[in-house]
Amino acid sequence: MRAIQSESSSGSNTDAPQLDAATKLQAWKEVAGGKSRGQVYGTTDLAANYRQGVSSLTQPSFIVTATDYSAQMAREERFQNELNEAKEEARTAREIARELQDQMKFMQQEQEEARMAREIARELQNQMKLMQQQLATMMERQRANTSTGTSQVHPHYDEAHDDQPLL
Repeated sequence: MRAIQSESSSGSNTDAPQLDAATKLQAWKEVAGGKSRGQVYGTTDLAANYRQGVSSLTQPSFIVTATDYSAQMAREERFQNELNEAKEEARTAREIARELQDQMKFMQQEQEEARMAREIARELQNQMKLMQQQLATMMERQRANTSTGTSQVHPHYDEAHDDQPLL
């Protein structure tokens, strides 16, 4: 790298070309001895960024450090706690839903029984009205027969043979 910089410094300071990132990376790779067993030695965790098409090792590394690991573990523990809480909330919600379904079934049964009771009451009211009409008709006939002195009894009925007088 010094050779490259010394070549560039042979001219005046204002004419010195700036080295691009790819040239710097190539020079560092040559100084470090290139890639060996999948690593570029001397670059610490920046070597994780070295691959085809990369022009700089200064990109942040994705290698997990001990502090990253403990932070990750804390996040995982927090997420696990949140997951457990969510599971508990879901279990509670399912229990509540079951209770509500049971209450809904009970209410539907009660509504059906109430509907049947209303039907029976309506039928009884209709029967009562019919009985009232029949009674009114019978009373009207009885009044009509007693006022004329004739009785609307069976045609073969003989009062002389009756042991009990009619009131």
